[in-house]
Amino acid sequence: MARKKKRRVKLFYPIYLTLILAAVVAIFCVCNQITGMLEAYEASLPKYAAEKAAQMFLARDFEKVYSYQDPADFAGEDAETYADYMKQFTDGQELTWGESYSSSEDEMVYAVRMNGKRLFEFTMSKGSTTDEYGNPEWELTGVETMGVSTASHTVTAPADSTVYVGGKALDRAQIIEEGIVVEEEDFLLNDDAKSPTLCVYQYETCFGDPEVRVVDPKGKENPVQKDEDGNWTAEMNSDDEIKARAEERVVEIVKAFARFTSEDLSQYNMLKMARKGTNAYEKIDDFDNEWFGKHDGYDFGEIVTDNYIAFSEDTFACDIHFDYIIKYDDADDVVYASNYRFYLVERDDQWYLYDFKMVNG
Repeated sequence: MARKKKRRVKLFYPIYLTLILAAVVAIFCVCNQITGMLEAYEASLPKYAAEKAAQMFLARDFEKVYSYQDPADFAGEDAETYADYMKQFTDGQELTWGESYSSSEDEMVYAVRMNGKRLFEFTMSKGSTTDEYGNPEWELTGVETMGVSTASHTVTAPADSTVYVGGKALDRAQIIEEGIVVEEEDFLLNDDAKSPTLCVYQYETCFGDPEVRVVDPKGKENPVQKDEDGNWTAEMNSDDEIKARAEERVVEIVKAFARFTSEDLSQYNMLKMARKGTNAYEKIDDFDNEWFGKHDGYDFGEIVTDNYIAFSEDTFACDIHFDYIIKYDDADDVVYASNYRFYLVERDDQWYLYDFKMVNG
């Protein structure tokens, strides 16, 4: 009997310990599962997904911020332009974030603020997928940059030139006005002569001040100027080929015309340089050149010709700028700043004046 009792005692302890160990393992597994469920539930709350989403704002990763928005909201400006502007705008400023409002149980909206003012909103939405415990997963579904406004600008440019804004060519759909003549019809000699025309393009910007370039068909850039309202005007490029052919004759005619106005060249010789039957011929024929009075000589400062524009194969116009100096033996010289636009026509391999007018220097 004693032996049987001793054997029972020996069997009891191993079984007891095994049961205790099994219970501990079971409790550990249950606790571990419960902990996993609690952690998964906590992780499924929108604020944690929002905290992760907010990091791209706090880290100033504005290229990524841009990717969650519609470029059309920014007048089509690209991610680089957006990011450069926002980095500069937020430089040295504190960004904070927090819950803004809830539009429904399935959507939460958060605000990112700079110095207390709302700069961005981002939306977290309950997704269609769940984790292994059936908890919904929240996703970043939208970003809005607050206070964005567009500004409209125009570029007036030659019709045959290409306009680039921020490196992108504007297309014909952005033309709001066209057919603006450079020269009045009265200064065109015949039906074959056509005035170059200008177009007005319109574009919009949200951020920064993109570079505006205008390039003519020969690849030469048109000079551009910007006014105080942010609108641009491109000049016509001077025709270098016509200048090379005709500048010498232009200088000859302008010197003759200046001498004619001071009675240092006869009307007869001046009319030889004008085409008969044209406005220039009539103006010279009727010109009053007696107002200079008696003087002892004349001279010319530098003569500059520019803005050569062709109207046809045999007609063009150009601007001339020079100082005409009237000399007196017993008094100081008088300098007349002179600025004209001359219109010339080619006949029998020679250029003749067919019209002219005074212009601003």
